Parts: sequence; C-alpha cells; structure tokens
Amino acid sequence: MMKRTLLIAPALAMAMAAMGQASFTPPFSESFEEGLGRFTAYDANNDGNKIKANLNFGGGYNYSKGIYYVGTPDSGADDWLFSPALILKAGMVYELSYMYRIPDSGKTYNVEWKAGTVPETAAMVTSVAAQTEYGYTSGSFEKVTRKITVPSDGDWYLGLHLTGVADQGTFYFDEFKVSEGIGASMPEAPAVSEPSFTVQGDKLTASLDITLPTHTVGGSSLGTSPVAVNILRSDNETAATVSALPGATVVYTDVDASTQRVTYTVTCTAGGVEGVAAKADSAPLRRNLMVSRPPNRTTSSRSAGMRLRRPRAPQPCSSPQAYATR
Repeated sequence: MMKRTLLIAPALAMAMAAMGQASFTPPFSESFEEGLGRFTAYDANNDGNKIKANLNFGGGYNYSKGIYYVGTPDSGADDWLFSPALILKAGMVYELSYMYRIPDSGKTYNVEWKAGTVPETAAMVTSVAAQTEYGYTSGSFEKVTRKITVPSDGDWYLGLHLTGVADQGTFYFDEFKVSEGIGASMPEAPAVSEPSFTVQGDKLTASLDITLPTHTVGGSSLGTSPVAVNILRSDNETAATVSALPGATVVYTDVDASTQRVTYTVTCTAGGVEGVAAKADSAPLRRNLMVSRPPNRTTSSRSAGMRLRRPRAPQPCSSPQAYATR
C-alpha cells in the first residue's frame, strides 16, 4: 500500500499554527521584547526577505527591541505582519496605535491595515486603515493612531501590509496596541480646560471651559439639536447638567468648589446615548487663585469726607531733663 505525503503550503501552515493560539479581548498590547511574540510574519512576494524581530536593544522604541524590515536593492517590499486573534465586536470602535521609524532620509514605505478571520493574505478582505505613505522620521519614533471597526462579532486578525519599491532602507515598528472598544454611537469626548479659581468672600469658585463635540465616535454628525452636558465632581453623587449645541463652548462655574484635590468628569448625552468622558483635575494652588478683595476702608472713608489719622509714634527722650521739660 502506497503512503501518501500531505504537503502543506507554508502560508497555510503558518495560519494553522496561529489559529491554534488563544484569542484576546482588547485592550491588547505587544512590545516585541521576546521576538515576534504572538505575531506572525509572511513574505508575500517570496523574495526571501520579511519582517523580523530585533534581537538587540536599541532597535525599538525607547531603546527597546521591537521589530524591523530591511529593504534590498533587488526587490521591493510586499510583506505582512499578522496579529493574534482579537475578539472584536460590530458597532464598536477600537483605537489601533503603534510606533514607527524610518531613519534614512528620502526613503518611504506604504502601510495599510486589513482584517480577516484567518491570518493569511487571501482572508485579509476588510480594510480597517487605508494605505498611508511613511517617510523619514529624523531618527526618532513617531506614533500613529487609527480608529478601526469590523463588520461582525468574532475573532479577527489584524494584518499590517508593508509595501515599497526596492532599496528603501529600514522600517522599524514597535508598541502595537488595540484599545478597549467604544460604542460607535457614543458622542466623542468634549474638550475641557483646567479649572480656574476665584475667591469671593469665604467662597471658592471653579470655572471650566467645555467645548462640545460635533460627531460620534463612529464619525456620524451630532446634528443641530441641543446636547446635554453632564459635569460630575468626584466628591459629589449628583451631576450638574447644562445644555448647548454641538461644537459650542460653554463655561461651567462651580460656585462652591472644593479646596481639596478633586476631579471633574464631563460627558455629553445625545439621542439618549452618553458619550466618552473627559476629565479635569482640580487642585486650587495659590498661584491659580484670583482673590476678589473687599473695598479698601481707608479709601472709602476718605471718599466719605473722613480722614483717618495715623497714631503718632512716641519720640525718644535724650535725658530725664528733656522729659521733664516736655
């Protein structure tokens, strides 16, 4: 009886191995201190050159290890880096962030991100971040942040697709992160200033400038209807509420502010959906205080026709005789 030998394509073998790993619920991060970690690299143009782990400190962000790709004079880049399976949900927005560096002036690489239910190129059919050209970074790392979504609930693999012409030098990559998901219909976080303080008599007041968002996390417009602004101080149980139009800036004044360190948490509610929170810490230092002083009594008395005389300082006596004569 003849034995049959089953040949498995390298890409399929790699995908099967990756699919045997556990799935992760964001937040998820990878710093590549132990090689590629749970990621897998794939050489799509089969030129023998692919994304590799940096085994020495100094190649990654903040002098860590990280990963890299080195271009060759013979062929351009067409390479992939697949994440482990991430449990993502439809209707949620996730923040994808990472650091990159291109140390050679005049060199460029293109980066796009796709998602698939299997970690192989044929399955990467869902675009999550459009192709972007990256160039020289003056020797330092730069951070990139993208909002990503998926069309259905399930295990999703994110794929970094690196392309470029031949001889483009080194592309460094590090600090891959995917945040916890946020509902796409939630209003974005408002912009909140640091509190400014005023002392009026025996009361301390705190004022915050709050600029309302104009869109939801998913990018939809909030329209032109008023939005509720909720301001909660960390030592209170009840939030104060004001109303304003999307994009407007309102000034909220806490007329009985705390002299202790507290945090104001501000959210916007539109269409019954409460949005992403913004926070402002309150620490009334002396240099931040504006004191409303009471009127000067001497000045007000003079204006009323009264004159306050300063007590005369006693004159020194040079001798008992002088005292007696006086």
